Amino acid sequence: MKLRKLLLIPILSLAVAGLTIVPAWAVDAGAPVPTNLSEPTPTSEIAEPALPAPTFSSEEIGNDAGIFWFGKNLLYAGNNVSVDQVSRGLLFAAGNNLKLNSQSEYAFIAGNTVTFDAATEKDLFAAGKTITIAKNAKVGRDVFAGAQTISIEADIPGDVSLAAKHVILKDATIKGNVNLGAETITFQGQVKIDGTLSYNDDAEVSGLTNVKCSKLETYTPETYTITAGEIWLSKMMSVVGLFVTFAIILLVFPRTNQAIAREANVQRFGIDLMFGFGFMIIVPLLSLLFLFSFFAISTSIFLIGVYCLIFYLAKAFVGAWLGHVIVEKLCHCTLPMLVEALIGILLITCAGMIPGFSFLVATLTLILGAGLIIACLRGDKKSPEDKQVYFTNSEKSSSAENATTSPGSNQKKLTTKSASRSTTRSAKTSSAKPATKTTAKPTTKTASKSSPKKTATKASKSKK
Repeated sequence: MKLRKLLLIPILSLAVAGLTIVPAWAVDAGAPVPTNLSEPTPTSEIAEPALPAPTFSSEEIGNDAGIFWFGKNLLYAGNNVSVDQVSRGLLFAAGNNLKLNSQSEYAFIAGNTVTFDAATEKDLFAAGKTITIAKNAKVGRDVFAGAQTISIEADIPGDVSLAAKHVILKDATIKGNVNLGAETITFQGQVKIDGTLSYNDDAEVSGLTNVKCSKLETYTPETYTITAGEIWLSKMMSVVGLFVTFAIILLVFPRTNQAIAREANVQRFGIDLMFGFGFMIIVPLLSLLFLFSFFAISTSIFLIGVYCLIFYLAKAFVGAWLGHVIVEKLCHCTLPMLVEALIGILLITCAGMIPGFSFLVATLTLILGAGLIIACLRGDKKSPEDKQVYFTNSEKSSSAENATTSPGSNQKKLTTKSASRSTTRSAKTSSAKPATKTTAKPTTKTASKSSPKKTATKASKSKK
């Protein structure tokens, strides 16, 4: 108990002292100065905030080159491009002739002739016809390039992966691995590779004795040849897909077969080609025109979708048309429209596999198919030839019905015809008799009026 009291007495004394004593920093700070909110502060004392740099900016250099900044990244494009800008981010350069003396974090280059004499902190990606990485070029890590001819003269601290027709390594030191895929590989001067050198075994290599590498490997490129069975299988799958699609169209639109049969003549063939050719030219132009407008982008997307749909369905409609022409016009047979469509699609597929005729068959199929689809969408407006054929067919059908009737019914028809003829004749004679009576009566009256003297003489003679 005495120990507890001894401990509580100093603790309480320290607490009271802490509440009564004011901290030193509160005394030294001083009281805050009150401000009058009604008085406006002078504008000269307000510091204007610093505006950030613009996110996008562009600059034209000469007549055939331009610069576009987006953030820290740089896009440089033109015909003859010489880049000496400093980019803290990505560098994109594209043009015909590129000479790069710039600095960047990553470099992406594409051109016809590329000379890289610049510095990039990390990786270099290049594509073109002729690419040269000069002696003074500085690459922070790896190089990835693809071209017809690639020449490397600089030291690379990372890996090098090249795909080209001709590869030249000249007095270069590469710290990483070198992976080459080329037809000819040339090593000039002293080439040192700290990693593994690997290239395709069918390449022509020269100067390999000048190379010092830790490991040398060759590989066989993977080649895949398509067999005839795979080709036929893919073609048959496309035929089955078109056949099923056309069957669905006939199920949904049953008058399609009549519309296709109506187009199976020489005159309609030329009209369908004309409509199809116009469709294939006008629709892409309209879609591009609407695409660049701000109010009809959805229309452009719709037209592109319609164009792709007709491009796919053209072969099915041309197959149905060709099968109908072969079966009914040439062979004078009748088959269902689906069977005719299958025959035509198979013929078009086989004709498209003939070397030298595939492009012609595909173009003609596309143009004629577009014209046939437009003709089917226009409706069943019959031409005068179609009407004449329709009337001749109706007359033939009526004569066939009369021939198939019984002889008793024919006799009844003949008796009814003779009875009708006799009634007409009697009606004609009855209508003619009143006319003769009316003409005879006036003549007798006139005759009696004209001869009173003759009657008087006859009477006197009889009296005598």
